[in-house]
Amino acid sequence: MELDFFGHYSTTQAALIIPKPNSEYIYYVITGDAHWDITKGVHYSVVDMRLNGGLGDVTEKNILLTPAPTTEKLVGIRHCNGLDYWIITHPSNSSAYNAYLVTSNGIKPTPVVSYGSVAQPIQNGFGTAYENVGYLKASPDGKKLAAIMWDGLVDLEILDFNSATGQITNPIGIGLPNDYHGYGLSFSPDSKKLYASLGGLIYQFDLTNPTFNAIVASKQTIYHDFWDVSGMQLGPDGKIYVLTLPTLSVINNPNSIGSSCNFQHNILPWATWCCGHGFPNFIDGGINSIKLTMPDIIDFCTPNFSQTLDPGPGFTNYNWSTGQNTQTITINNSGTYWVSITNPSTGCRSVDTVHVYHYQDKSYVSSGCDCVKVNSTYPNAIDYTWHDSIFTPIRLIDSSGVYQVNIESVSGCNITNTYNVTIHNKPFLDLGEDITGCFFDEFSIELKAQNAVNYLWSVNNLIAQSIKVTQPGVYWVKTTNMYGCTAIDTIEINVSIKPNEIVFPNIITSNNDGINEAIDFGKLGITKLDAKIYNRWGTLIFETTNPNSIWEPKNANGTYFLIGEYTIDCGENETIKTAKQYITVISD
Repeated sequence: MELDFFGHYSTTQAALIIPKPNSEYIYYVITGDAHWDITKGVHYSVVDMRLNGGLGDVTEKNILLTPAPTTEKLVGIRHCNGLDYWIITHPSNSSAYNAYLVTSNGIKPTPVVSYGSVAQPIQNGFGTAYENVGYLKASPDGKKLAAIMWDGLVDLEILDFNSATGQITNPIGIGLPNDYHGYGLSFSPDSKKLYASLGGLIYQFDLTNPTFNAIVASKQTIYHDFWDVSGMQLGPDGKIYVLTLPTLSVINNPNSIGSSCNFQHNILPWATWCCGHGFPNFIDGGINSIKLTMPDIIDFCTPNFSQTLDPGPGFTNYNWSTGQNTQTITINNSGTYWVSITNPSTGCRSVDTVHVYHYQDKSYVSSGCDCVKVNSTYPNAIDYTWHDSIFTPIRLIDSSGVYQVNIESVSGCNITNTYNVTIHNKPFLDLGEDITGCFFDEFSIELKAQNAVNYLWSVNNLIAQSIKVTQPGVYWVKTTNMYGCTAIDTIEINVSIKPNEIVFPNIITSNNDGINEAIDFGKLGITKLDAKIYNRWGTLIFETTNPNSIWEPKNANGTYFLIGEYTIDCGENETIKTAKQYITVISD
């Protein structure tokens, strides 16, 4: 799988992996430039281990953290709260150090910026930034940083670090012999000794000395030979492993002064070992920060329960949610308990919480309309088995009966929850089919719901079993029975209303103003017509059987008489009417 991460395999600290706090799956991969190409800067990518079948995959890639140019120095330090982390980068041609805070919300893009003893320039006689080469390391107690340069204005820099704020202070620069190139660094497990490699040399410095001059004067050579010394790494066994190419060597007692540190050369010879100049970039710094030993969840299933909560020794100011101030407390009830403690070496405070749950058989009585949702979820439970072979903690039950589920916790508690379930039916409700039709002049329809306890209609929130409607529209009613079960039904009434009798115009103004100049029978809503119009002398002047015809007299002042029959259709009904009416025509 091609990832295309920035960075380079030959970079001193080519990559750093930081877990996202409070996440089991998300990791940050931080990469930096090599010294001969410092054009990209330090970037990070995000890996989600839930993807790709559990092998993990990249969700975000090469997000800029520190702009170019940067050195090959890159280190991770645990925050003194024991949860968060710091990422430290070192820009090139600058004395600045950038500390980026990593929390459960992600990497904070704005760093805490501090300054060391001197800016290392990006130039030398070979045209390559050798000042950028060499390790940046953090002490296990998280209180110090050290940077070593292959070739620089100063060769070794020691700085104080505040793992609560990310601030770097009190930088001191140390010069080392010019004919050796600095590369590897490691602090002792007790953070009181610093080891530095230069060519074929390993120096030890005693950091317990109170002044800069005393620290410089404490320098002791613990190894000097032909073999080139490169990277050094503090192991989980408290030993410092050293690459003395082409072999692997070890400092067996790195907390001890001088030769008593017991350097041992060639513990893994060339025949079985092949390596480069460096070790993987582990998080050494702050490993002695706050680590509380209380579990997140405790479950118990015995009637009488007693549990001692202990966040661990070596802290101060134990403040419990119960009001107690001792290192340990004993509890015998379920609930949520927390303790606030202080790390005396850093002054950093932290809070840890534990949730205590009592597993015990329980019985429930549940009822509902159509179905009931039951939730048997228990924190820390690993198995749910219902008597009818359902294996989920939450389920919908749609039939009355007794249901039982066996629940097993991580610690082996086994309990049974019993649910006595009664299912009530919703009330029967049917307003009938939608109504479509036609009515003469007006209509009235009664809508009636079946027997229930409560009724609520959409018309003015009317509360009644039945209502009368006189207008087309959509109507609904909500009914509730004695068990609180509800039903809703809707009916649409789509009717037309036609007049029972037509009134024909009795005045026509034939004056070319476009208003009331004719009788348009087609606009009167009639379907059949047999009409005759006579003048005042009884002469037939207009006759029609077309219900869409128009009589338009022109310049014919006078009185006329209309007589005939017409039909109005309304759905399946029709009415036949007789028309007899005088019509006055005015043309002036």
